[in-house]
Amino acid sequence: MNLKYLMNSIQYFIIYLVIISYAECSNQSKNPDIRPDRIDTPTTLNSTDSKFIVDAAELSLEGIDMGKLAQINSDNQNIKDLGRELVIDYRKILNQLKVIGIHKTISLPDEMNSTGRDSYEKLMVKKGNEFDNQFSSVIISIDTSTIHLFEQEATYAQDTEVKECSVSSLAIIKGSLLNIRSYNDTLHKVAIQ
Repeated sequence: MNLKYLMNSIQYFIIYLVIISYAECSNQSKNPDIRPDRIDTPTTLNSTDSKFIVDAAELSLEGIDMGKLAQINSDNQNIKDLGRELVIDYRKILNQLKVIGIHKTISLPDEMNSTGRDSYEKLMVKKGNEFDNQFSSVIISIDTSTIHLFEQEATYAQDTEVKECSVSSLAIIKGSLLNIRSYNDTLHKVAIQ
């Protein structure tokens, strides 16, 4: 199986996951309790759900910025494509979090946390293959952390809206992780041959 065919298959699978997640989110937007224009009766979240929203927003911002960086610093079109998909995926998640933030009167960060910023700055000076290898590791770490955070919230969230968002976002994040791991596996197989 050649690399291009594998990457196309992965991309179609990711698109399928995004469509399913979008359909779920569209269904959520029909619920008057989670529409952003219904902020006339804001509600509050418990401290755990509030912390999740803020932490998830920071990870989403990190994913977006890393995706943008991949489009600039990589010479590999597959990595550039993965970066573009990261921007799309994490922006979608961030937008969902912003809706909840508006509805639940939570102020969301507008930049990634200091740990994310450190990773970004270290990666920012890399180019070519060195960038690609480190980028893959960083994205696997971000996706894994994000999945863990969202799985915990999907299980323990007290707020229904937060729980629904975490569940629907998991498919997007798991698709991203599958995509980058498949790319790494393909690179490893090519390197062995």
